[in-house]
Amino acid sequence: MDCVDCHNRPSHAFRAPEDAVDEAIAAGKLDRRLPFLKQQVLAALKGEYHSAAEAAAGIRTALEAYYKDQNKDALEAAVRAATEIHAANVFPEMRIGWGAYPNNIGHQFYPGCFRCHDGDHRSRDGREISQDCDRCHSLLAVEEVDPPILKQMSAQN
Repeated sequence: MDCVDCHNRPSHAFRAPEDAVDEAIAAGKLDRRLPFLKQQVLAALKGEYHSAAEAAAGIRTALEAYYKDQNKDALEAAVRAATEIHAANVFPEMRIGWGAYPNNIGHQFYPGCFRCHDGDHRSRDGREISQDCDRCHSLLAVEEVDPPILKQMSAQN
C-alpha cells in the first residue's frame, strides 16, 4: 500500500529543492560559511537515487567529496539537513521525485498561474484569459530603485 490508496492527493506540501535549501539556510541548518553551499547541496539533492538509503549515502558522498577540507561540524550539519530535505520531499521507492506534486501557488518553480493565463486558454465565449497581473495582484513596486512602499512596509513590522 502507499499513500494514494487512501488519499487522492498528497497530504503534505512538497517543497521545490531550491526553496527547501533556502529555508534550511535561513533557519541556520546549513552553515553559510561553506563555499558554494546552495549549489553543492542542490546538486546532491537532485542526484538519481533508487531508494532512501541510496539517497542518504549519495548525498553524504557528494558533500564529503566537495567539502573534504572544510569544517567537519559544518559538513555534518549540511549532510544531515540535505538528507532531511530529501527524505521529506522525495520517495524513490514510490517513484515520487522532485516536481511530482508541484505547488502551483504563484509561479516561481512551477507554471502556477500561467497554466491557464498563458495566452492559449479562452473562455467559453472566446475571450482570452488575461495575462494581466493586475487582475489578481496589486503591484506595489515595479522596476523601481528603493521604492517607498518597502520602507512603509518595514516600518509596520
